[in-house]
Amino acid sequence: MNLAGVMFFGIASVLLAVLLGQIKGEYSIYIILAAGIFLFIFILSKMSTVIAAVNQIKSYIHFEDAYINVLIKIVGISYLTQFSADLCRDCGYHSLANQLQIFGKISVLAVSMPVVLSLLETINQVLE
Repeated sequence: MNLAGVMFFGIASVLLAVLLGQIKGEYSIYIILAAGIFLFIFILSKMSTVIAAVNQIKSYIHFEDAYINVLIKIVGISYLTQFSADLCRDCGYHSLANQLQIFGKISVLAVSMPVVLSLLETINQVLE
C-alpha cells in the first residue's frame, strides 16, 4: 500500500466512524481503534526498510550500535505516545492524554540519558 492508499484508508475510516457515530456513538471509537492498529502494523512493516537503511549508513560512518538503538526506541516511544494520546483525546479524555504525553516525554528522557552521560563524559575528558 502506498502513501495515497494509506491516506485514503485513514479518511475512509474517519468518515465511517462519523457515520456510525451518528447511529451508535460507541462504535466510532472501535472503528478508529481498528484503523489505528492497522496503520501501526503497516508502519511496523515499513520499519525493516528504515532499519536496513540505518545499517547501511552505519557501515559508512562508524559509531556505536547503542546510539542507533536509542534513536529507534525514541521514535517508537514518540509514535506510541502520540497514538495513545490522540485516541484518548478522541474519546474526550484530554487530561489523560496530557498525562500520557508527559509520561512519553519522561520515557524519552530516560532512554536518552546514557547518550547524554556519554557526551558529558567525552567533554570532560577533552577539558582535562
